[in-house]
Parts: sequence; structure tokens; C-alpha cells
Amino acid sequence: MLPVLPSVRTFHLLISYPLGPRPWLTLFNSSSYTGALKELLQHPESNVLVVHGNQDEFSSQARYKEWASELHGNVEVIEIDNAAHFWQGRSGQLLVAAVKKWLP
Repeated sequence: MLPVLPSVRTFHLLISYPLGPRPWLTLFNSSSYTGALKELLQHPESNVLVVHGNQDEFSSQARYKEWASELHGNVEVIEIDNAAHFWQGRSGQLLVAAVKKWLP
């Protein structure tokens, strides 16, 4: 929900974005989050990274792929093999490496 800041180079990370339980987590107000993300992605100065694992317990790999195909704008999506929602062990290291590689 945070916008691009006009005087600061801003980066947005969506890590294990909870597609499955999003309606409950947002008290059934997920459309406002969807709208905010769409607006963010269309901003010419936005920098958005989405990282998810293909073993996420809350959102399936197929659902992430479908959702990612609908994202248009300034976004990069990274799927990490064998990573679950909570990024324990080796998958956590891969997450950190992916974010470090993406940041300038």
C-alpha cells in the first residue's frame, strides 16, 4: 500500500505474497490492495520484486504463475525451487541472494 516516494528511490518487495488467504488477511478488502499494486506497477519510477517459493503452503505454484502473468509494469518475479512460505534453511539463503542481486 506504500506509494513510490517522490524524493527517495523506493523499492518494494513482495515476499511470499499470500494469494490464498489474502481476503481473510485484509478483512475482505483485497480489492484495495490489488488496486494499489496495479497503480504501483504502473508508476514509471517503481521498482517491485516479487519472490515466492514453489512449495508455498498458502499459495500454490500454479496460482503464483497465474497471478504473475497478470502483473504488468515495473515488476520482476522470481520463483525459488523447494522454498516454502517461511524461507527456512537453504531457501532463506537463496531469498537473501535474490534480493541482493536485484538491489542496485
